[in-house]
Amino acid sequence: MKKLLIIAVFAVLTFSAIRPAKAAVSYGDLVKGSGPTVYYVTGDLTRLAFTDEQAFRTWYPDFSAVRAISDAELAKLPFAGIAPFRPGIRPIKGATDSRVYAVDRNGALRWLSDEAVARMIYGADWATKLAVVPDATLASYGRGSSVTAAGQYWWKIERDASPNLQEVNFRRLALATPVTTKPSTVATLASAPLAPTRIIILPTVINDNGGGGKEGDVDYLINGALVMPQDGINVLPGTYTIYHGEFPGYEISKWSGDCSADGVVTVPANQTRACFITFNDIPDAIYGARSNRPPTLTVIAQVRNTHGGRLTDKDIKLFIGNMQVASGQPSTIKADDYTLYRVVPPGYAASAWSRDCAPQGTIALRNGDEKTCLITISD
Repeated sequence: MKKLLIIAVFAVLTFSAIRPAKAAVSYGDLVKGSGPTVYYVTGDLTRLAFTDEQAFRTWYPDFSAVRAISDAELAKLPFAGIAPFRPGIRPIKGATDSRVYAVDRNGALRWLSDEAVARMIYGADWATKLAVVPDATLASYGRGSSVTAAGQYWWKIERDASPNLQEVNFRRLALATPVTTKPSTVATLASAPLAPTRIIILPTVINDNGGGGKEGDVDYLINGALVMPQDGINVLPGTYTIYHGEFPGYEISKWSGDCSADGVVTVPANQTRACFITFNDIPDAIYGARSNRPPTLTVIAQVRNTHGGRLTDKDIKLFIGNMQVASGQPSTIKADDYTLYRVVPPGYAASAWSRDCAPQGTIALRNGDEKTCLITISD
C-alpha cells in the first residue's frame, strides 16, 4: 500500500521507539494501547485520536514521546474526538469535497478560492502537501472566511499562533458546535443530562490505485442495527461486536481504536467509544484498481441423472436477467442487481439456487466481484 491511515503504517515502522509507561498518564502525554492508534491526553484527562500519520506529524517530528499503556489504563481516558491538524502546516480537503482549505489558528477552515491562492501560500508544490481526510473529519472543523487574495492568510503566522494542540481543539470545537449560554448555578449543573453511551465508527477509504470508493459504501451492523459511519449510535452500557459488509476491490484492515482487532468494543455508561477501520483499493493491471473492474458471474447447472436421464449441464438453459449464458462460463457484466432464471426440461426438477445467489436466484454484483451461483437439476 502507498498509504495506510489510522496510524497503522507508522505503528509498524516506528513503534519500536515507543517507550513503556512508568509514571501516571498526565496532560500532554502521547499514549497508545495494544491497538495502533495514538492519542493525545488533554488537560481533563480525556483523549484525542490521531486518525493518521499526516495529522500526527503536523504536531510532532517523530514518535519517540509516545507511551505504551495498558488497554485498561487507556479505557480510563474518555474518548473526546479527533486531534485536529496543526494550523498552517498543510492544506486539507475532504474525500469527496473538491475544495481545498487552510486551517487557521482557531481551527477553522479557510477556503482557498483558486489554485493561484494555494500556490501563493504553500508554494508551487502545494498539491504534494495536500492532506486528504475523511468527510467526517472535515465536518468537525468550523468555517472561516474565504482566502481570495494576498494578505488574508499566511501559513507561518497561523502556525506560530497555535503552539498547543489542546487550545486549537478548544477553539475548533467552539466554532464547529453552537454553544448555548446557561446560568452557572448549582441547580442547573445538578440537573444537567448525562452524556449518552455511544459507539462511533470511523472508516477511512484509501484510493491510491485509482479506486472510487467512499466511507459510506460499506454497511456496518451493531446488534443487528444498520449504523451510518461517523454518525454513531446510542447503546446501553455493555460489550458489542461491530460487523462490516463486503467492499469488493478493497483490502480491509483490522479494527482499531477502542475496538479489538475483531470489532469487539466495551462501552461504559455515559461514555463514547470510537472504532477505526481502513479500506485500501487493490491494484489491478488493466483497470487501475480492482474496485474498477466489472464483476464476473459464473452460473453452474449441476445435472444429476439418477433415474436414467441423459441430459448434461450444456442442455440446461440459463439466464442472467434476459441474457442467456453457458453453464460454467464466467460472464463479465455491469455492476447491478440481477435475478437468475433456468428452464427445467421435462422429467427433471430444479433445486433452489445456492452459493452466492439467494435461493430465489437474486444476486447483487459490484465492481471487483467474482461470484458463482449453482443450481441442481435432477431427473
